[in-house]
Amino acid sequence: MATSLENVVWAPVMQVFPNYLDIHAQLRGLDNFGFRLLEEQLQMVLQDVFVAVERSPTNPAQGQKPKFPYAMAWPIRITPAVTEGDGTLSQGAVLAITDMFTSFHAMLALLPSHPGHVSVSMQCNRMQTIREKDAIIVVTRIDKIGNRLIFTTAEFLRSMSPAVAMLDFAEKGIDAAIRCHSLCSNVKHVKAVLTPIIETPT
Repeated sequence: MATSLENVVWAPVMQVFPNYLDIHAQLRGLDNFGFRLLEEQLQMVLQDVFVAVERSPTNPAQGQKPKFPYAMAWPIRITPAVTEGDGTLSQGAVLAITDMFTSFHAMLALLPSHPGHVSVSMQCNRMQTIREKDAIIVVTRIDKIGNRLIFTTAEFLRSMSPAVAMLDFAEKGIDAAIRCHSLCSNVKHVKAVLTPIIETPT
């Protein structure tokens, strides 16, 4: 498993994993409120989500085309609908957003199976306050994956320049992005994988 995002190649998730739409369709039917939160209150656009891939850690065959979604980048904007009365994003909101994005990420990593998964633990370190109107990039990583547990990290990066484009971020990699973004929160999230209930063809 990769240990850094240095020099990784980012690509739109829909370009690398067109079946990601199936995940969205499945979850939209189960949790319309969560999608309304992401799309309306956090202004997330699926076409702006990026992924960095590597060889599968569970089947790392030499010569195999990298396809495991090691990292994902989710651009969002903080609106009044998700902040407290003072215009700040609470730690509870940070954890809820982390849970949603790491769930999407885990489901993509586990394809073609669709097992359930539950949170085991979450640990949040907040470096800076996130406020209303902040442009945030949430970068999720799968640090380790096994048959039963998935260890993930989510970093909340705030844009220091409104002119910074997501395309530039995707092309230059995370190191260049960090120079234009400041780290606001770091969350470690461990998930337990349940017995698969659906199998779909690759």
